[in-house]
Amino acid sequence: MESNQDFNFEDFKAEAIKGLYSGKPLTGENGIFAPMLKHFLEQSLQGEMDAHLASERANGTVNRRNRSSLKRVKSSAGEFELQTPRDRLVNFEPNIVPKRQVVLTEQLEGQIISMYSRGMTGPPVRLFRNRQTFTGNLRLQPITE
Repeated sequence: MESNQDFNFEDFKAEAIKGLYSGKPLTGENGIFAPMLKHFLEQSLQGEMDAHLASERANGTVNRRNRSSLKRVKSSAGEFELQTPRDRLVNFEPNIVPKRQVVLTEQLEGQIISMYSRGMTGPPVRLFRNRQTFTGNLRLQPITE
Protein backbone atom coordinates (compact mmCIF):
# COMPACT_ATOMS: atom_id res chain seq x y z
CA MET A 1 0.00 0.00 0.00
CA GLU A 2 1.66 3.18 -1.14
CA SER A 3 -0.89 5.72 0.00
CA ASN A 4 -4.15 5.82 1.87
CA GLN A 5 -5.94 6.35 -1.47
CA ASP A 6 -4.69 2.96 -2.73
CA PHE A 7 -6.33 0.95 0.07
CA ASN A 8 -9.07 -1.39 -1.10
CA PHE A 9 -10.83 -3.30 1.65
CA GLU A 10 -11.88 -6.18 -0.60
CA ASP A 11 -8.29 -6.62 -1.83
CA PHE A 12 -7.07 -6.46 1.76
CA LYS A 13 -9.59 -9.10 2.82
CA ALA A 14 -8.53 -11.43 -0.01
CA GLU A 15 -4.84 -10.92 0.82
CA ALA A 16 -5.50 -11.52 4.53
CA ILE A 17 -7.30 -14.80 3.88
CA LYS A 18 -4.58 -15.91 1.47
CA GLY A 19 -1.92 -14.94 4.04
CA LEU A 20 -3.65 -16.86 6.82
CA TYR A 21 -3.76 -20.02 4.68
CA SER A 22 -0.08 -19.63 3.81
CA GLY A 23 0.88 -19.29 7.49
CA LYS A 24 1.55 -15.54 7.56
CA PRO A 25 1.29 -14.12 11.11
CA LEU A 26 -1.57 -11.81 12.10
CA THR A 27 0.77 -9.42 13.86
CA GLY A 28 4.45 -8.58 13.70
CA GLU A 29 6.71 -6.99 11.12
CA ASN A 30 5.04 -8.57 8.07
CA GLY A 31 1.70 -9.24 9.77
CA ILE A 32 -1.67 -9.14 8.09
CA PHE A 33 -3.20 -6.34 10.19
CA ALA A 34 -0.44 -3.72 9.84
CA PRO A 35 -1.71 -2.32 6.46
CA MET A 36 -5.26 -2.02 7.83
CA LEU A 37 -4.05 -0.22 10.95
CA LYS A 38 -1.89 2.14 8.88
CA HIS A 39 -4.80 2.93 6.56
CA PHE A 40 -7.19 3.68 9.41
CA LEU A 41 -4.75 5.92 11.25
CA GLU A 42 -3.88 7.90 8.11
CA GLN A 43 -7.58 8.37 7.28
CA SER A 44 -8.25 9.45 10.87
CA LEU A 45 -5.39 11.96 10.81
CA GLN A 46 -6.73 13.40 7.53
CA GLY A 47 -10.18 13.72 9.12
CA GLU A 48 -8.70 15.49 12.13
CA MET A 49 -6.83 17.87 9.83
CA ASP A 50 -10.03 18.59 7.88
CA ALA A 51 -11.84 19.43 11.13
CA HIS A 52 -8.90 21.55 12.34
CA LEU A 53 -8.76 23.58 9.13
CA ALA A 54 -12.55 24.08 9.14
CA SER A 55 -12.33 25.36 12.71
CA GLU A 56 -9.48 27.71 11.78
CA ARG A 57 -11.51 29.02 8.83
CA ALA A 58 -14.55 29.58 11.09
CA ASN A 59 -12.34 31.62 13.45
CA GLY A 60 -11.11 33.77 10.57
CA THR A 61 -7.58 32.33 10.55
CA VAL A 62 -5.95 31.65 7.20
CA ASN A 63 -4.37 28.22 7.45
CA ARG A 64 -3.97 25.30 5.06
CA ARG A 65 -2.24 21.99 4.58
CA ASN A 66 1.52 21.87 4.34
CA ARG A 67 2.27 18.39 2.97
CA SER A 68 2.89 15.58 5.45
CA SER A 69 5.73 14.00 7.36
CA LEU A 70 6.63 10.36 7.97
CA LYS A 71 6.57 8.92 11.46
CA ARG A 72 7.70 5.39 12.35
CA VAL A 73 5.06 3.83 14.62
CA LYS A 74 5.25 0.59 16.61
CA SER A 75 2.24 -1.53 17.48
CA SER A 76 1.44 -5.13 18.27
CA ALA A 77 0.38 -5.46 14.61
CA GLY A 78 3.88 -4.49 13.48
CA GLU A 79 6.03 -1.46 12.78
CA PHE A 80 5.13 0.88 9.91
CA GLU A 81 5.55 4.41 8.61
CA LEU A 82 2.62 6.73 9.10
CA GLN A 83 2.04 9.85 7.00
CA THR A 84 0.98 12.61 9.36
CA PRO A 85 -0.49 15.81 7.88
CA ARG A 86 0.93 19.22 8.71
CA ASP A 87 -0.51 22.70 8.51
CA ARG A 88 1.18 25.98 7.60
CA LEU A 89 0.72 27.57 11.02
CA VAL A 90 2.05 24.44 12.80
CA ASN A 91 -0.76 24.46 15.36
CA PHE A 92 -2.42 21.17 14.39
CA GLU A 93 -2.39 18.77 17.36
CA PRO A 94 -3.65 15.31 16.32
CA ASN A 95 -5.64 13.32 18.90
CA ILE A 96 -5.53 9.75 17.64
CA VAL A 97 -1.71 9.63 17.38
CA PRO A 98 -0.36 12.71 19.18
CA LYS A 99 2.89 14.34 18.20
CA ARG A 100 5.96 12.44 19.41
CA GLN A 101 3.92 9.29 20.21
CA VAL A 102 5.51 6.32 18.46
CA VAL A 103 3.92 3.36 20.28
CA LEU A 104 0.22 2.54 19.86
CA THR A 105 -1.79 1.01 22.68
CA GLU A 106 -3.52 -2.33 22.28
CA GLN A 107 -6.78 -0.64 23.30
CA LEU A 108 -6.59 1.72 20.33
CA GLU A 109 -5.73 -1.14 17.98
CA GLY A 110 -8.75 -3.09 19.24
CA GLN A 111 -11.06 -0.15 18.53
CA ILE A 112 -9.69 0.18 15.02
CA ILE A 113 -10.18 -3.50 14.27
CA SER A 114 -13.70 -3.21 15.68
CA MET A 115 -14.52 -0.34 13.31
CA TYR A 116 -13.27 -2.34 10.34
CA SER A 117 -15.33 -5.33 11.45
CA ARG A 118 -18.38 -3.05 11.18
CA GLY A 119 -17.40 -2.21 7.61
CA MET A 120 -16.18 1.34 8.28
CA THR A 121 -13.52 2.06 5.66
CA GLY A 122 -12.34 4.97 3.50
CA PRO A 123 -14.63 8.02 3.44
CA PRO A 124 -16.94 6.73 6.22
CA VAL A 125 -13.90 6.50 8.53
CA ARG A 126 -12.94 10.10 7.71
CA LEU A 127 -16.52 11.26 8.28
CA PHE A 128 -16.65 9.34 11.54
CA ARG A 129 -13.35 10.87 12.67
CA ASN A 130 -14.58 14.37 11.73
CA ARG A 131 -17.55 13.91 14.06
CA GLN A 132 -15.81 12.00 16.85
CA THR A 133 -12.70 12.38 18.97
CA PHE A 134 -10.65 10.06 21.12
CA THR A 135 -10.42 11.18 24.73
CA GLY A 136 -7.64 10.25 27.13
CA ASN A 137 -9.29 6.96 28.12
CA LEU A 138 -10.03 6.18 24.44
CA ARG A 139 -13.82 6.30 24.64
CA LEU A 140 -15.50 7.82 21.63
CA GLN A 141 -17.43 10.97 22.35
CA PRO A 142 -19.01 13.48 19.95
CA ILE A 143 -17.26 16.82 19.50
CA THR A 144 -19.44 19.59 20.93
CA GLU A 145 -18.79 22.71 18.91
